[in-house]
Amino acid sequence: MGPEGMVGFGIVFLVVYLIVLLVVLALSVTMYVLNGLAIKRMSESCGLAHGWMGFVPYASTFRLGQLAECADKSGGKRIPWRHLALGGHIAVALGTIVFYIIYIRDFTALIMATEGEISVGDMLAFYAGIGSGSTVMSIFSLVVNVILYIVYWKIFCLFDRDHAVLFLLLSIFFSAAIPFLLFAIRRRTPYIPGNDVPPTAGGPADWT
Repeated sequence: MGPEGMVGFGIVFLVVYLIVLLVVLALSVTMYVLNGLAIKRMSESCGLAHGWMGFVPYASTFRLGQLAECADKSGGKRIPWRHLALGGHIAVALGTIVFYIIYIRDFTALIMATEGEISVGDMLAFYAGIGSGSTVMSIFSLVVNVILYIVYWKIFCLFDRDHAVLFLLLSIFFSAAIPFLLFAIRRRTPYIPGNDVPPTAGGPADWT
């Protein structure tokens, strides 16, 4: 391939890359907006104030937990899904940051200790230690994901009991579908145990 062919290939690659980037950006913005609108409308249907929380990272996770708790209002002991979901979300984020800080620190220390001449044994020992931390993070992330899927399951049951199983399976295998599913059922009347009539929108927000 000559110079002109290389230039042409580079231009085509750049155009394709920009198109893919724009598509991903547009999809991300769409998912963010749909998720926020869905949580806002569901909050109003369940009588929860501050519907804007659906548009704020981490606050939206807290609100999802509150919506899941609405499905448990049967007079018995309620599981604090809001705290479990939010706490797990924050813990995973902090754990990921700490993991990469340790990774960079240990890798830098290895390079300095070996003066840039890293042996295969040194690399194997390094990645064995990093692998242990990665395994722990993966297990913890799995536990948090299970909690979040339970939260989504309860929300699906709250707003569309007939299709809750289908929606849960779609959420597990196609996580990008979650905002679209929530948006699709946002106008349904929630089934809240013990309530014959849906609560009035704009009620108090329980932060406890």
